[in-house]
Amino acid sequence: MTGYVEQTIAEERTRVMMMIMMMIMMMIMMMMMMRMMMTKLNDDDDDDDDDDDDDDDDDDDDDDDDDDIK
Repeated sequence: MTGYVEQTIAEERTRVMMMIMMMIMMMIMMMMMMRMMMTKLNDDDDDDDDDDDDDDDDDDDDDDDDDDIK
């Protein structure tokens, strides 16, 4: 009888360990997904900023042309 009890305890222990490992893996996957989503949003914002900078550069070039005419 004691062998049966020890076997059931071992089975429960392995089941609990598997559940804990699955929870940890799920948390890691969720963190990675959140990081990917945040980096995508940040990259889009950076692209918009770069476009604005290009427009500013064009304006500066126009100013230089005006100076040459004077």
